[in-house]
Amino acid sequence: KTFGSSKYGCLEATIAATLLDREARSAILEADPFQGGLKEPLLKVIGVMRSMEFSPAGSRPATRFNDMAVLIGEMAHDFPTVFGFYLPSYEPNGVIGDAGLVSPESVLLDMSKNINLLNGMFSLARYGLSGCFNGFGQNVGWNPCQLGNFDNASGKLTYVDYSDVTTYVDRLATLLTAGRLSDESRQIIAKSSWATDYVYDGTIGPIHALSLLLTTPEFHTNNLAKKNGLVRDEYKPPENSNNSYKALVYIMLSGGCDSFNVLVPYTCNGTTALYDEYASERGSVKLDRNSLHVISAGGQVCSEFGLHGSLNNIHDLYTKSELLFFANTGVITKPSTKMNYWQNSKTALFGHDSMQREAKRINPYDSTAQTGVLGRMADVMTADNYTFGSFSIDWHSEALVGKAGMSPAPSTVSQHGTNAFNSDSLSVNMNNRIIALNEATSADSGVFSEQWSAEMLHSLLKNEALHSALSGTTIETNFPDNHLGRQLKMVSHLIQTREERGVDRDLFFVEMKGFDTHHSSFIGDLLSQYDSAVGAFADELKILNVWNDVTTIQLSDFARTLAPNSGGGTDHGWGGNYMMFGGNVAGGKVKGEYPDNFTPEGSVLLDRGRFLPTTAWDSVFKVVAEWYGVPSEKLNDVCPNAHMFENEPAFNTFGYSDLFIGARRQLRGGNAV
Repeated sequence: KTFGSSKYGCLEATIAATLLDREARSAILEADPFQGGLKEPLLKVIGVMRSMEFSPAGSRPATRFNDMAVLIGEMAHDFPTVFGFYLPSYEPNGVIGDAGLVSPESVLLDMSKNINLLNGMFSLARYGLSGCFNGFGQNVGWNPCQLGNFDNASGKLTYVDYSDVTTYVDRLATLLTAGRLSDESRQIIAKSSWATDYVYDGTIGPIHALSLLLTTPEFHTNNLAKKNGLVRDEYKPPENSNNSYKALVYIMLSGGCDSFNVLVPYTCNGTTALYDEYASERGSVKLDRNSLHVISAGGQVCSEFGLHGSLNNIHDLYTKSELLFFANTGVITKPSTKMNYWQNSKTALFGHDSMQREAKRINPYDSTAQTGVLGRMADVMTADNYTFGSFSIDWHSEALVGKAGMSPAPSTVSQHGTNAFNSDSLSVNMNNRIIALNEATSADSGVFSEQWSAEMLHSLLKNEALHSALSGTTIETNFPDNHLGRQLKMVSHLIQTREERGVDRDLFFVEMKGFDTHHSSFIGDLLSQYDSAVGAFADELKILNVWNDVTTIQLSDFARTLAPNSGGGTDHGWGGNYMMFGGNVAGGKVKGEYPDNFTPEGSVLLDRGRFLPTTAWDSVFKVVAEWYGVPSEKLNDVCPNAHMFENEPAFNTFGYSDLFIGARRQLRGGNAV
């Protein structure tokens, strides 16, 4: 039999191909605990709206969501990076990682996004698409949020075929779980909904039934869930190990920062000749020498450099010896020259995806299973009984990923902080019913269902503790109201909760976008935003008396070409100039080797003004890990490729005192604090 019109894009043929596929028709596969996967967050929301017959309000024919990319990590046409929403080889902590499986969608299965997803879907069921109680929309009226009142909503769910509660729950199970919902879970939902209906005089039961079903593992995955009747172990926060506190903050300027307009040659070998070469090669994108902040530097081709005129706070930190620069630094596989760099590079050069990924991994040969450099620090130090907090702000980052099960999984926290879970609960016992729907499972239960239930219940308890801790923090510094400013402000809040969280080490990843300047050479606004955010962050850390305990390092995908393109912007480069700051940083220096020739004849200058890096990130992070407290015998576990650049005269490596002030104090067993 033929289905469809035989024309490209025929929906009938697509549906037929899906439903008739052997996997869709196999009853055996559904019983396989390793078959299936986690559903994508946005598809869960859209699935509820379609199945429950969402109808827009007459005054709002177009359905609009609010900030979904931040709330749940996914939105159409709103990718967080050029890599998409997921890490393709991600192995999460828990049963999936224990089984040696990958689960890209688990990247978004973190505390904040789990809470936001459930809150938003509860709000959709109770108030329609609105802003009520952390909903996914915006209120269109001025009425107070009232259960079952949709006056503030731009649309609502209209399917309520509620002849009796048991039949209704069965219909919901068919619509939203394809019938996978267990008999036990159906009974829990029906009983609780009947009790709620009794209290609310028969009007709220359908809403309560839907809300409870939206927490079940069968809804969030394509697995069966088989409970074993046991109670899950309750989440307990870590106990402080009494080591002194340190935090490492990683700032990614994504897109490729034009960093040769950040650190510019000014007076070199007693003349302006190198600046003149810079100006000639840069053409229309050059910076006027008189517009620059002048800084002094020793041991470089230039005794004076110029900083972009927007970097007032960066200039101040440098002159106070609290910030240093890394010159001509970047992702590079092994020592190379202009003649052999292409053959020597394991990383695909000049592309956003490969270069930014490697700047987060610092592991070109994948010797540690696609982990991030910060995640490996957490792995080796967790083994030495340090207690960790690991946070990305707004977006999950590969930099924080360690080996599954070796250290606490990183959490993603919104720049706006955390939200209380289910603050408008329909029943005083609703959270208990949610726990019952997600209780411990048997060994032959679906691993994806188990992953959801374990992570979700963990999220509820962890969010409650963190939400309470954050509510007691205050910020004295006036942070700028830009994306990086709000992120660093949240980092400041989180640092204040370190004692409540019981940690002695924190890792933070923040990201500022917009540096892919193919069509414009003007980065002044971007650098001004960066500078104001960094200045406020430094001031707040000093007020909090943790300035000496926090080091912040800034990276980017790559620098940009010296030569402008025909559109007035610049294209993807390679080696660039970056910065690191903090109270323990040996600031007031430019480390590495700044290029001494900006013409095509330069020994490290490639086509169109791309610099071959002479300092590898491996060499930088090995010393940063040492400051952070990684034992010397485990530094190669964190930076497995750093040995490639040792004893290579053309490439820069560093000792501890090159980048940090003071000696490493030893606490026990060679572990630095």
